[in-house]
Amino acid sequence: MGNDHLTPRSRWVAYGDLHDPGLAIDGDSYTSAVSNASYKNASLTIDLGKTCLFNMVAIDHGPDRFAFARKVAVLTSSDGKKFQPQMLVPGLRQVTTIVLIKQVLARYVRLQVVAEGDRPWSVAEVYLY
Repeated sequence: MGNDHLTPRSRWVAYGDLHDPGLAIDGDSYTSAVSNASYKNASLTIDLGKTCLFNMVAIDHGPDRFAFARKVAVLTSSDGKKFQPQMLVPGLRQVTTIVLIKQVLARYVRLQVVAEGDRPWSVAEVYLY
C-alpha cells in the first residue's frame, strides 16, 4: 500500500558501505557518513519505513564540498531485495541533485557509486522530495 507523503526522517534507517551510515540522515549537515579511500560500487541504502512517493533526491556532501563521487546511481525497491535502477548522474560538488524522470513509489532508496571521485565519498544528508 502506497502513501503519497514521505515518512518523517525520524523513521528512516540508513545502512550500507559507508562508515556511520546513520549520519547521512541525522539532520546535521556537519556530520557525514564517509566511504573508505577506495569505494567503487559503495552504496548507501535508506529504508523509509513504508512506501513513499518522490521524484527528487539531493545528496549534501557536507563541509568538504569536493567529497563527491564522479557518478552516482539511484535505485529503488519496495522489498529491500530487488532494486530497480532509476537514474545515473554525474556527482557535483557540495550537493548532488537528482531529478527523476517520473515519480517513484518505493520504500527503499539506494545511492550507489558508479565512478569514484578524488576524495572519499561524503554523505552529510540525503533529502527526498
